[in-house]
Amino acid sequence: MRLRFLKRHPFYVLMGLLVAIQLVWFWISPTGFKAAWSRNPLVAEIIKEHSLANQKAKIMAISYYFPDFSYFSDIVAGRAQPRAELMDGYHFGKPYIFHMYYQLTANYFPDNDVAQYLLGFCDYYMEHMDKAKRHYEKSLAINPYFFWTYYNLGVIYFRQRDYYHSAVFLNKALSVRKEIALAMLSQSPFYRQIWHNLNDPPQILEGNLMTAQQDALLLMAACFVKAGAYDQALRVVQSVPGNGWHQGLRRQIRQQALSRQPLGGVLEGLLQKKIVVRLF
Repeated sequence: MRLRFLKRHPFYVLMGLLVAIQLVWFWISPTGFKAAWSRNPLVAEIIKEHSLANQKAKIMAISYYFPDFSYFSDIVAGRAQPRAELMDGYHFGKPYIFHMYYQLTANYFPDNDVAQYLLGFCDYYMEHMDKAKRHYEKSLAINPYFFWTYYNLGVIYFRQRDYYHSAVFLNKALSVRKEIALAMLSQSPFYRQIWHNLNDPPQILEGNLMTAQQDALLLMAACFVKAGAYDQALRVVQSVPGNGWHQGLRRQIRQQALSRQPLGGVLEGLLQKKIVVRLF
C-alpha cells in the first residue's frame, strides 16, 4: 500500500523530503531556530530559574537531615571518639544523622568530593570498610589533592594488611603540601560546618595535620619492614620527629629494621590502635 502511494504521488513525497531537510537545516544552522532559541534571554532565564528551583529543592531535602555538627567538631578537637551509633541516628534528642546527610548530598551532587569524603568517614566507623574505601576513592577521582583522603586510605589498607597499597597512599599523602590541605579545609562549606565550632580552628587543624604526617611516616616504615625493605624503613623512620608516643613506636620500628626482623604482631597491633582513620 505504501509503495503504491509512493509510486502514484512522487511529487508529494519529494515535497515532504524537501520540507524535512529544510526544517533540519533551520534547526542546526548558525542562524536557525536552535541558535535563536538559545540566544533568547527569556529562554535562558527560564532554564536558569528551573535549575535554581531544582537546586533549592535538593538543598531543602538535604537540610531536613541537618545533623548536630558539634559532635564532629568534638572529634576533630579530640574531645570525642567516632561511634557507629552516632553516625546515623538520634542520641538524647540530638540529630546525629551524618550518614544520611552526606548520602543525600552525594546522591544529589555526585561531583562533590567533600560529600564523598565525609561519607567514607561515616561508613568506616559504621564498619562498612569496603564502602568507605569506595567513597574515598570517588573523592580522590574528583579531587586528587587532599591530604586526608590519601591518609585515610593508607590507614585502611594497613588495617587490611595490604602493605603495598598502604605505602602507596601514605606516600601520596606526604607529597601533598600542608598549605593545600589547610586551604581546602578552609574553603569548603561542608568542612566549615564542622570546624567553625572549634575554639582555635587554625591551631587545631594544623596540629592534627602535623600529627597525621608523623603517623603516615611511621606506617610507611612499618610497611617497608613488612616487605623486607629494611634500608628504606630506616630512612623513613629516621625522619619521624621523636615526640610523645611517636618516639616509642619510632624506636621499636627502627630496632626491627636494624635487626632485619619482621614486624611483630604486638607492634602491628599497637600501630593499629594508635593510628586510626581521622576526620581531619
